[in-house]
Amino acid sequence: MLYRIILSLAILTLAVSCSSISVVHDKKTADSGESAIPEEAIESPPLVVEERTPGNDTEETEYSGHSNYQDYNSSDESIPTNQLGWRVQIYNTDKKIEAEQVEKEARKEMGLQIYSEYEPPYYKLRVGNCKTPEEAEELLERVKEHGYENAWIIQCRIIVR
Repeated sequence: MLYRIILSLAILTLAVSCSSISVVHDKKTADSGESAIPEEAIESPPLVVEERTPGNDTEETEYSGHSNYQDYNSSDESIPTNQLGWRVQIYNTDKKIEAEQVEKEARKEMGLQIYSEYEPPYYKLRVGNCKTPEEAEELLERVKEHGYENAWIIQCRIIVR
């Protein structure tokens, strides 16, 4: 019996000491819509929202050989840049596995860099970094010779070295 009383007192003491860290809402706080937690106790990082418009889209590119941004020289022709140009779209599907298989076959067959882009719900396989429509037309004919009869030219952001 004495054991149960001591155990009950210990649990009660523990409960009372822990109650100081719990949040208690009283009727006054609930009715006023105020939070029982002080504002300074709530910390959250600032929210940064970047608006993307058609003019400021950025495409990730590899800057191989340039590990330090201070070495950047805009007149250096070896650094890839993005600009508006043309590519040839060779395939379009909503199945990821199918797109991966066609990409592997096309790379082996044509020996060209394949750009796989996902624009929900479609996976699009594209080739080329053509600066002019004429270059794109030549590439389209070459692609069709490899059996991609339904390929077409699209205007998009390209990588220029």
